[in-house]
Amino acid sequence: MLTSKKKAILYEFVVDLLVKGIITYKYPDNHIQKSHIKKIFRSYLIKHGAFDQFYQDNLSSILEECKIIDPLEGSRKDDRTIYKFSSERLLELIKKFTKVGKFFTLKGLIDPEPSELFVHHSVTFSSLTSGDAPYRYYCAICEMAFKLPRAYEDHMRFHVNCAIPRTAKVFPQSFKLSVVEITMQNVVLEIANRLDTYQSIQRIQLISPSYMNIPISVSNWPIFLDEGKSIVLEVPRIVFQDIFEVMGIWKIVFKFNGKKVSRGTEVYDLVKLIAEEETKDNDELKLYRTLQHYPTYEMEALFNRDFTIDGKTNSLEINLYRKLNEYNTADRSTRLRQSNYVEVMSHSLQIEELSVGREVRKYNRCDQMLHNYGRHLYSLDIENVSEMRPSILPFDRICLISQDEYFFTQPPYDSKTIADAEKIFGSIVRIECDSILVRIWEEIRTDVKYHVSFLPNRSNFRIEGHALYLLKNSPKLQSILFPTEPPAPINSLAKKEPIWFNKCVAQNAEQKRAIMHIVAGTAYPCPYIIFGPPGTGKTLTVVEAVCQLWKQQKNSHILITAQSNSACDEIVLRLLRYLPSCDILRMFSKVKEKELPMMDPELARVANVKGDFLYYPPLKRIYELVQARIDTKHFSHVFIDESGCCTETQTIVPIVGVIANEHNIHGQIILAGDHKQLGPVLTSSLARDRDYHISMMERLINSPVYKKNVATNEYNANLVTKLIHNYRSYPPLLDISNIMFYDDELISNVDNDWALHWKFLPNKGIPIVMDPIVGYCDQDYDSPSYFNIEEVNAVMTIIEEILSNGINSRKIKESHLGIIAPYRKQVMKIREKCTARNWNDIDVGSVELFQGKEKEVIIVSTVRSQRRSLGFLSDPKRLNVLLTRAKALLIIVGNPGTLKNDKNWRFVVDLCREYGLITTLSYNMRFSKYFDEVLTGMTIDFRRMNL
Repeated sequence: MLTSKKKAILYEFVVDLLVKGIITYKYPDNHIQKSHIKKIFRSYLIKHGAFDQFYQDNLSSILEECKIIDPLEGSRKDDRTIYKFSSERLLELIKKFTKVGKFFTLKGLIDPEPSELFVHHSVTFSSLTSGDAPYRYYCAICEMAFKLPRAYEDHMRFHVNCAIPRTAKVFPQSFKLSVVEITMQNVVLEIANRLDTYQSIQRIQLISPSYMNIPISVSNWPIFLDEGKSIVLEVPRIVFQDIFEVMGIWKIVFKFNGKKVSRGTEVYDLVKLIAEEETKDNDELKLYRTLQHYPTYEMEALFNRDFTIDGKTNSLEINLYRKLNEYNTADRSTRLRQSNYVEVMSHSLQIEELSVGREVRKYNRCDQMLHNYGRHLYSLDIENVSEMRPSILPFDRICLISQDEYFFTQPPYDSKTIADAEKIFGSIVRIECDSILVRIWEEIRTDVKYHVSFLPNRSNFRIEGHALYLLKNSPKLQSILFPTEPPAPINSLAKKEPIWFNKCVAQNAEQKRAIMHIVAGTAYPCPYIIFGPPGTGKTLTVVEAVCQLWKQQKNSHILITAQSNSACDEIVLRLLRYLPSCDILRMFSKVKEKELPMMDPELARVANVKGDFLYYPPLKRIYELVQARIDTKHFSHVFIDESGCCTETQTIVPIVGVIANEHNIHGQIILAGDHKQLGPVLTSSLARDRDYHISMMERLINSPVYKKNVATNEYNANLVTKLIHNYRSYPPLLDISNIMFYDDELISNVDNDWALHWKFLPNKGIPIVMDPIVGYCDQDYDSPSYFNIEEVNAVMTIIEEILSNGINSRKIKESHLGIIAPYRKQVMKIREKCTARNWNDIDVGSVELFQGKEKEVIIVSTVRSQRRSLGFLSDPKRLNVLLTRAKALLIIVGNPGTLKNDKNWRFVVDLCREYGLITTLSYNMRFSKYFDEVLTGMTIDFRRMNL
């Protein structure tokens, strides 16, 4: 039998070996060659300076005592050179050994799960030298200083490879270091004294794979540990964050004194155990453990079967199916509750992610050739890649498999699986019209054809999944997302108006009300909502509120987020008019680096830009800030602009991770937007059926606490302000959407009447025209998107007339025109025609592209014709955006008979007919040059058009 001490040491080595070594190999039927495992074990012991023939000879015994292998199994087999191990026992040991549960892939045995930390004792030895440590080029392990960086890196490379300094005297292990727990704030370490005498720890340092020394601070040095005693240290999690993100071995170093060792150094490896697919992914943003959040296997299995069950469905899948079906069939007005919120949102998020993955896989291509574009850069020709939806974006990944190898993974051959095929991974650098530029770090052949797979970027899904994970542990925050009664205001409104930064605010009662309530925090802890219909000065209100907080609350720290970069940029540029630039920081992500040459200099001045690159603080500076114990209650206000365009999971990201923790909400949340316009863009129809397209702002404003008081027809001013003064559109242009969507409360404050009495207007007092075009919807062979050539030609005629002759002698520039079409293919056809005529400054785009924009003249091509269904054109929010972009003139080109199949469009068509706004505009323009007067008397057969 083994002695207890040697057994304990051997046990640690064996389990460590299994965790870090054997599991990275794949063995059929759980069988391992004895010679193979002994060879690995021997190398492992030598590498860690612990080789002893005793350990080597007793490997089988310890494997049997640990019940990792069956002692009888070998005698029952013909081949006695094989071990058979138990996957269940391995998993049990791994859980026990690391105290964190499943965290990696046991190939063929255990499903992949998020990464986790593993601690391994490297070596204990006496110090070589001592002395003062210089700021750079200093080895914290050996206490050696180096003048040259090359010498320092050569020296540290030995430590990274677990080598022992040649002149060091090796001692037995003095301490036992364990990762007890990883919370949202801290990594909890336990340090135990393994010797039979007291010891004191003088200093603890962390060494990164890039050889940076990071001191770990505690309240009092040294740390004294008596015989067999232990101490628990809570270290801020961010200190260890890069261990989860950066590949390689990190080291934690103890400097200690004791009775047996007068001056010693204890070194541990902190190893991130990872799934196989992560090791090959060098281009994707590395996120720490709790940001993995893959869709569950049950959800993926149901998704692949289109959410049906059959004889192969297991019990877990059936339970999930019942949960999903129960929610889908429940009453929509009451089915989402605080008790099921996290689970419902998690399911919807997973469904949407799987749908995006399925859509992206449709872009996969066979027989593709790569063209060398430069060092590690290759171009790949893919027709119309820039128009694909969902969009392919920079930093998305691709996977290449040689076409020959891929051929044998397909029926009828199936001689190997996709998982077994040799893969090459790369990341997209740039997207052109018909090609993409890809960065691939390994050398590849360009004379062979490849099967190309596109891999969706999971970063946003991971972050949203992590936000739900944090929200699950924050019942206080959950409660304010489902308020049952208005909160009691903590502060009263200021009796005297402040001095406004923007003097226009003084003339707008609603803007003033919103700003004063935000400053007073009357909604806290619930979110305050700024309901800003089109052109009502929502951005102005947000900017003024931020400025007043900056002025009146000197200790305030404000985070402003938005769904689009353009919205963030606009807010920053407006803030710069009033606030010092030193108090503003615009943070850009890496994807914006390519736009730096065109960036507004004022914006770049306050952004994380240094020269031609985006700048991020060095890790050393970040760690210094962490060690300074910055207060976690840093932000006092979070503004979420365009919140009507965000899913609920997107909205909680800047809330749960910034302004709230498990126990409390530390500041005011402000949601600004318009839930009557386009909401979140989803790929999955099932996620839409689960109301995942409804934003948090829309859900809250329609909830009992936030919605209008029936008696007063007013919102609770402590929670909501609706802006009603429109500064964009001439009154008749505002009327249709005002009546349909805004309870006829909007008031136009502009006088853009220069289009009135235009010779082509059928009603000279209303600058709206509907041109009835009875065309045909077509589709190209390579796209499911619709286009209508008759409407394209009509739009071209209208543009040519306006640009050539102006409106009422007013010169109209190309930049004054906006062309909106709901279908991508129609947008492409119109752009092609405009480009052919050198009209390069005309803004042509989809409804989504025009949300938030405005133009003097808007031309809408509705496309759908001679069909009963209008498709997504029937979305009332889409119609609202179409109707609210024009400042002076709105022209609608389409088939009124088809449009009337939808109730909202029927209202628009009936209103146009009632006020005499329908005329054959493009026809009149085409033939007006042959007549002295415009053919405004053209007869329209309304009966033939089903009007």
